[in-house]
Amino acid sequence: MKPHEGEPVDIGQLLDEIHELERRVEALEHHTVQVPMAAVMPLQEAPFAGTGLALSNPVPVAGRAVLGLAGAYLLRALAEGGSVPRLLVVTAAILYAATWLLLGVRSRGKQGIAAATYGITAALILAPLLWEATVSFQVLPPVATAAVLVAFAGLVCWRDHGIVAYVTTSAAVLTALALMIRTGSLLPFAAALLGIACVVEIRVVEIRVEALRGPVAAAADFAVWLVLFLTSRRGGVPEGYEGVGPMAAAGLFAMLAVIYAGSLVWRTVTLRKDAGVFGTLQCGVACFIAIAGILQTTQGGAAPLIGVVCALAGAGAYFTAFLRFGVGSRNHQVFAGWGLALGLTASFLILPDALLSVVWSAAAVVAMLAGAARPTLRLHGALYLAAAAVASGLPRAFADAFTGARLIPAGPELWVFALAAVSAYALCGDERAPLRAVPAALAVVAVATLVILSGRPGAAILASSRTLVTCMVALAAGFLHARTGRAELLWISYSAVALGALKLALQDFRQSGPAALAVSLVCYGGLLIVLPRFRR
Repeated sequence: MKPHEGEPVDIGQLLDEIHELERRVEALEHHTVQVPMAAVMPLQEAPFAGTGLALSNPVPVAGRAVLGLAGAYLLRALAEGGSVPRLLVVTAAILYAATWLLLGVRSRGKQGIAAATYGITAALILAPLLWEATVSFQVLPPVATAAVLVAFAGLVCWRDHGIVAYVTTSAAVLTALALMIRTGSLLPFAAALLGIACVVEIRVVEIRVEALRGPVAAAADFAVWLVLFLTSRRGGVPEGYEGVGPMAAAGLFAMLAVIYAGSLVWRTVTLRKDAGVFGTLQCGVACFIAIAGILQTTQGGAAPLIGVVCALAGAGAYFTAFLRFGVGSRNHQVFAGWGLALGLTASFLILPDALLSVVWSAAAVVAMLAGAARPTLRLHGALYLAAAAVASGLPRAFADAFTGARLIPAGPELWVFALAAVSAYALCGDERAPLRAVPAALAVVAVATLVILSGRPGAAILASSRTLVTCMVALAAGFLHARTGRAELLWISYSAVALGALKLALQDFRQSGPAALAVSLVCYGGLLIVLPRFRR
């Protein structure tokens, strides 16, 4: 502070100001030295901190990969030269590829680019090596090649779930498929693909390798289907392919179903995870291929055994659905659906055709009874009833009753089914209208068919009698709708009206005489007048 003229100078105040300036200068000096260092150091370390590419300089990695390929070609030259036994060279080449796989596995935690590069290098070494050792040099038999593929894919997938596992497993799957088609050795490479699928399904329970499941499952399905197709074709296995014995083929088919059914059960029942769409569909495809393959291979001789297995599995699926999972959950729906499908399959394989309709009709009624506490069973009851309708011959009998020129008397199966359909509809209770519509429609069709087939009207009045029955169905359904308010009865009523109009145009005007046609028109006209009064 500058003193005024004439005022005395305060030495103490000047000293205080000098000390203050010295303190500020000292603080400023410390700030200018420390702050830049604190700001510069993080900027130098930031690009390398917290990233998966910390030591992944791509140029040296690419150089190592090129050297790896050079080593592979050197081994190939030794094999072609003949100076060294080819089996020894192939063994060294397999160990050489395994070394690159281990490098990829060890690098995956720190060096993402290096792990991917080493995995691709190992795949580029292994796949051509096994192809030439099996096809060109014929040093490795197909069984040994298949074992090497399973070992490489299995061990790497077991130790790693990153890019190395994806690359190696994909390469092993493609190599197995190519060698299977090229060499004609169906059994070893189909078994190898099933082994890889088993490893992937086991690992998917513990870690996320979901992207591998689809390609591996598709390859396994194709391999097993190819075995089924070639072994069951007319004329036997084509030239160039090795035959597969019935027991070995049946073992392949069964193993495919066991792998994916076991994976689904373990994932849902033990680990309490949701059954995904892929797992459910793949399990269905695997079981279908297995059942069809075993039946085809054994010429139907294994049908009773498969039926018993399906019955036990279906019962287990039903118990699991209702005792293990909550009603309405996805796993509950999946296992209940499996119980239905396996139950229908077991009945079809075990029972004679004459009993199928009776058993499925009884199952529908029981399911409707139990559906009061378990709503899922009412849906299954409707599906059992639909299957019983087909087994009882209802579609054929309905077509004969309403369009055929000669009426064939109804069998006892149709009478049993009609009684079951009426009972199932009465037991539906307060279920949703679309679900109630299935037993209602089947009951109406069955009863109308029995009325026409039992009356057996003559040819002169056949068309008019069909119109009369149709009008009676429409009126009865409309009346019941007015009394109960059930929407499905109204749907059935107006469906009968539409069917009656179509029948008048196609049958009555062409086949009936004037008197019979007059009766048909009176019935249909009266229906159109009375029916709207029943609508709520």
